[in-house]
Amino acid sequence: MKVVLEAELNQLVDEILDNAENLSYAQVKRLWAMLLDYIPTHELSDALLARLNSSKTVEQRLRFSPAISKAEAKVLPLLCKGLSNSEIAREIGRNPRTVESHVSSMLRKTGMRSRSEVISWALRENII
Repeated sequence: MKVVLEAELNQLVDEILDNAENLSYAQVKRLWAMLLDYIPTHELSDALLARLNSSKTVEQRLRFSPAISKAEAKVLPLLCKGLSNSEIAREIGRNPRTVESHVSSMLRKTGMRSRSEVISWALRENII
């Protein structure tokens, strides 16, 4: 595995997220896959989370995006941390099927096709 300096990693993540709207879904997916080949998942997660602005809650950021419910807004940051439905369910005290329903609902409402797209959208729009 190649060693990537934190500053380089943050720059790569920023470039992908900032240019995601100009790239096709397949191109973004390929770029993330390439990053994952070189960077441990936890380091990539840390770099993504470093972009988060903790001064506002997810609910505050979503107030102009009524498509996402309050329950889905609780799931979104945990989804962005890379947690599975079961892990998210444990964190918020819900059934994994309920979390699955919230994730499916977010995909449908946002028109996204995958968890990765929702995460990219949430980060790009500074929702989380």
